[in-house]
This record gives sequence, structure tokens and C-alpha cells, in this order.
Amino acid sequence: MATKVIWKPQPKQIEFMQRPEFEVLYGGAAGGGKSDALLAEALRQVHIPHYRAIIFRDTYPQLESLISRSMEMYSQAFPKARYVQNDKVWRFPSGAKIFFGYMQREADKFNYQGKSYDVIMFDELTHFTFSQYEYMKSRCRPTGKTEGMKTRQYIRASCNPDGKG
Repeated sequence: MATKVIWKPQPKQIEFMQRPEFEVLYGGAAGGGKSDALLAEALRQVHIPHYRAIIFRDTYPQLESLISRSMEMYSQAFPKARYVQNDKVWRFPSGAKIFFGYMQREADKFNYQGKSYDVIMFDELTHFTFSQYEYMKSRCRPTGKTEGMKTRQYIRASCNPDGKG
């Protein structure tokens, strides 16, 4: 029986996704597959029940295209996963969650006060301020432990060579 390929990474995406460092930036011109790499990378730990990831864009309208693309990818890869529109979150059968968020204003970073995420991702990092990035770094911490199933904490970002950041 043939396996259906949902997404196949390009060499630069593979290199990005294999990096062991806590913080990794994937830069380049538009159309290089950076957003897809973030969406795919966010799936890495969805088998762990307490896993929580979040993917940011600057504004909600910008976030919509990421969410739409996630619906194409995630629903095929995990047919039992469900997207909850009001919460902007994918819920996986294991209990894992991938959230989508935005920080249009500087103060929006405080909407994430007291929250923890194993993985934090910024699509178009240069659209965020250094202060927003640094604040969210403090939210990147373990979200729990399940029978020896530890999560790995890290930050990933993509960018084009422009923006306020």
C-alpha cells in the first residue's frame, strides 16, 4: 500500500528543522517555504499529551493564512485532530495543543503572561519588537511530564529582510 505524502521538506527546510540550538532563525526571500517549515516543525512533539506550542504572526489577518495552511497540512496528517476556531488552537488526540497567536501592539505580549509553551515560533520575526521576543522567550519552559515523556523546549523563527524588528 502506497503512503500518501502530505508535505515533503526542501533541503533548506530540512537543515532548519534539524538544528539542535535553542533559538534558530530561518531567513530568506518570500516563497522559500519558511512558514511551511514552522508549521511542520510544530508537529514534532504532538504525540506527547502535555505538549504546547504557539506560532505567532504580527496581526490576526496575517495569522489567517497560516491557520488556513495548517488546516490543509494538519487535517491530513492527523485526521482526528480538531481545530477550535474561537481559541485558535489545534487539539490532537494525545492532548497536545498548537496555538496561534498575534501581538499587533507592544503590550499584547502581556496576554501571554503566566503561560508556558514548549515551543514558541515567530513567522516573520522582524515584524515583532525585541521586547516582545525577549518576553516570549521567558514563556518557553516545560509544560509538564508524562511517564518519562519529556518535551524539548526551543524557539524557531522565520523572516524576510524587512520590518520593525
